[in-house]
Amino acid sequence: MEQIIIGTRGDRLSIWQANYVKQLIKEHYPEMNIWMKIIKTRGDQLGEYPLSNLDRRGLFTAELEQQLLNDQIQIAVHNALNIDMFLAPGLMLVGYPKRQSAEETFVSYKWSNLEELPVSPVIATSNILRRIQFHKKYPKARFVGVQGNFNSRIFKLKNQKWDGLITEYVNIERSNIQKVHVIPFDVESFVPSVGQGAIGIEISSYNEEVRELLSPILDPETYTCVTIERKIYQDLYQINDRLIIGANARIEKNILKIVTFVAVPDGKSPIKKKQKGNIEESEKIVQSLIDAFKAENIEKW
Repeated sequence: MEQIIIGTRGDRLSIWQANYVKQLIKEHYPEMNIWMKIIKTRGDQLGEYPLSNLDRRGLFTAELEQQLLNDQIQIAVHNALNIDMFLAPGLMLVGYPKRQSAEETFVSYKWSNLEELPVSPVIATSNILRRIQFHKKYPKARFVGVQGNFNSRIFKLKNQKWDGLITEYVNIERSNIQKVHVIPFDVESFVPSVGQGAIGIEISSYNEEVRELLSPILDPETYTCVTIERKIYQDLYQINDRLIIGANARIEKNILKIVTFVAVPDGKSPIKKKQKGNIEESEKIVQSLIDAFKAENIEKW
């Protein structure tokens, strides 16, 4: 294969992700011609519109997926957070490079640690999973919705003088923002969204040549962990489609550790559960976790 076209959204972090994948491919195939194609998605076109009011299926991926199916691009690079749980026929989530950081983080121009926060801090985030968890720690927090890409959200944080913004820690790692306080949360104390921190690579399921080409840049451990997170989400969602779900899986010395957070929008007390065990028994561990949530009658929430 002499050349390949990578499809990506046009914001800075999406382009960073696509360039990172391009670099990994170049390390293994230095003679290959690799082109980048910027594709505007429905989510990009909506700009500042409150995305929480929309059906998010395919919001940041559908246009890239259509070009995959038409062979206009051979690879689509996504933030794994944006990839639908159930892919359309003819598409394959082939894997992920090694995940960097899955953690959430608190970003502020005003406060260097959380102990300094006022009694009723103003926190910027439109993500309901983040709101529920932060509110549990700081019951008098007030939230403001914030849309747009990461750089525009950081700009608003500085100019609106909010107390803080909650975002993915990996966004900080991949950007060059300065003079801002960054306080990461541990994944078990503040559970991230499914797939957070991972870069997902999607291809046509019929393109075996591209699948083989990508094999050297994909990380099996990241694939295992994100696949487990997605499985937990799918199983819980099928029990009750109102659930707000966060999940993180990681492997430490062959031990699989999972933490899952479940809530509903109406204020019912959320539940967090943890499971761990030998990675070879991952299916049993996941099923035990799902059974533990079923025992909480989450289907009636």
